[in-house]
Parts: sequence; C-alpha cells; structure tokens
Amino acid sequence: MPAVKENIHDGKQISELKSWYLYISKSISILDETVEKFRRTLRGKINFETDFKIFYCGPDMDENDFKNFTNTPSFFSEKRAAVVKSLEKASAEFIKTLVRMCSETEQKDDSILIILTYATGDRKEKNIADLKTAVSKSGIVEVLYAPTSEKLGRWLAERSELDGVKFTQKAVSRFIENVSFDLSLLKSEYEKLMIYLISEKEKTINETTVDKLVPRVYDMKIFDLVNCIGNRDRTGALKTLKSLMLEKQNMIGVIALLHRMFSAFIYIKSENLKKQAQIYPGYAGSYKTPGRNPSGSFRDYIEKSIGHTKNKEKVAASYLRFSQKYSLHEIIKVFDILNSYDILLRSAEINEAVLITRLIAEIIGIKA
Repeated sequence: MPAVKENIHDGKQISELKSWYLYISKSISILDETVEKFRRTLRGKINFETDFKIFYCGPDMDENDFKNFTNTPSFFSEKRAAVVKSLEKASAEFIKTLVRMCSETEQKDDSILIILTYATGDRKEKNIADLKTAVSKSGIVEVLYAPTSEKLGRWLAERSELDGVKFTQKAVSRFIENVSFDLSLLKSEYEKLMIYLISEKEKTINETTVDKLVPRVYDMKIFDLVNCIGNRDRTGALKTLKSLMLEKQNMIGVIALLHRMFSAFIYIKSENLKKQAQIYPGYAGSYKTPGRNPSGSFRDYIEKSIGHTKNKEKVAASYLRFSQKYSLHEIIKVFDILNSYDILLRSAEINEAVLITRLIAEIIGIKA
C-alpha cells in the first residue's frame, strides 16, 4: 500500500487532524521527531497533564491503562491524544485491539487522537497489514525514510546561513558521516559546535574542527565488519553482522565506510600504476604488492579521508593489505553495488539484516 502523506504544521487546528496516524520507519530518531512535531502542534490546544499520554509497547505495557485512557472522555480538551511507541514489540492481541478500535472510529466521530510508531529492523516483522488497512481508511499511514546525505547537507547549509556560520564542503561530509546520517544527532551536535564558536573570531568550520568536536558514533564492531569485507572474510563478516543486529546498530553508515575504504583501494592501485609507468613506459600489467609502510602521499590521503585520528597508520596499513584482495575491475563493480544498497537501506521495505547479508555476499563474491 502506498504511503499517504500529510504535512504537520504548528498552526494546524486540532479539528483538522485525523483520528489515527501510523508511522513506519527504520529510524527510531525520525519516529521520535515525528512525535515531537505532534507535541508542538497540540501545544496550547489540549491539556497535556490530563489528555496526552505516551504508551510503550512491550512485556510491561498495561493494555488496560491504554483502553481506559482512550475510552474516557476529556473534560478539558477537544481531543485526547495517545501515542503508542514501538508497535513492533506489541502483542498480536493488542494489534487486533487497535484494528478493532480503528474500525469503530470509522463509524463515529471519535474524540481521541492516536499516533502509532512502528520501527522496522532485524527482528521478524509483525503482520500489521490489517492495521495499515484500517488506519488508511480513517487516518494517515506513512513510511518515513532515513534522510540522505543531500538532505542533511541542505539542512546544515540553511541553518548555518541563518547563524552566520560557514562549513567547508569537506567539513559537511565529515560531520554527516560522524553522526552516522542521523538527523536528530546532527542537530544536537550542531548546537555544540555553535557553543564552541561563541568564543572564536573565525566563524568557518573545517574538517579539523569537526574531527575535534564531533565524535564518531560508529560502534567499533561496524569497523570490524568493514574490515572483514575488505579482507574478503565472509565468515567473520556474518558473525560480526549478527552481533551488530543484536545491538540494533544503525547500518546506514556501513555504506559510507565501505565507500571510503574502496576509494582508498582505487587510490592505491592508481598510485602503483603511476610508479610502474615511470619505470616501464607503457606498462599496463597487474599491480605489484606495495610496501608495508604507507608512502607519504598515501598517508596524506588517509589523513584527509578519515581525519587526524591516532589510528590512521593502522588504517592505512589495513587498506594497503586489503587492496591486494581485489582487482581494479572488481573495485569498480563494488561501487555500483554500494550505490544500489545505499538506496535500499534507506527504505523500510526489507530489513537491514537481509540487505547487509546480501551486500556481504555480493562484494566478497565479486569477480572481474
């Protein structure tokens, strides 16, 4: 079923709101931000102490409390608002209750506003087809996608222009990568940068400043996963992926890290071919193994690519070693694979575990 979209504005009248909203996304932060938009919309229009409540699905959820809240009329507000988070953790019986309630809403003018959030992920997804159908008849069903780096960059450009601050292009890319493409985290880290700039005369943010002030949010296991793929270690990659899925890590950043690594492989291959061409004019053969110690030019490349981290020598050595596992033609094919999976990972149609497993198989098994 295609998503039906409705913009939420602070100026919207409560009478204009639908009775039911169901939001589905792979990003919990996007779902939380959507709920926060509803809070702003309802501010000053309902009594938050008595007529607004958030329920969290799971073993500890009191379903009777939810039923009592939604069935009790308000004496202070035009509508009562109930937010049900983590619907993916709800019992099958509770989902049936929601379907029944939603169907009843079609037949009467209900004074309750119900907002449901469902986070897709590695767990086996519950069948909510009936609920989606019921909500779409009397409300809004919308699939929310993780923002692309372009959208995050646009937000950063608009906000920094208002604040009289300038980001270099490399700083923008590094900032977005460091927060793992998470919009809410981008906003909070941006505020920290603004506090730093208060005492600075220069109002330009470069990548060195970002490296110092914006910590990377990647779990170390994500780097382990990328290294396993670089080493063409399928068993190690799948084992690491399983651990990451149990910890519910955001996997979108894996694409950025893989892209960075294979870009380094391209650099290594091209640098080696240049050297061979200088020694043997017209050389077009296979590339030879580079030395163990990174050359000055490659060290500079790595520093520009990953920032001024204490591990840059280790990363450079790993990239040099892993680059021998892939031919130049295979690396070029990998970029096509990464581009296609970048799009798939931002959708909510297939869970991350399945997608990353396929990604691992395609890259490690690639042949020129």
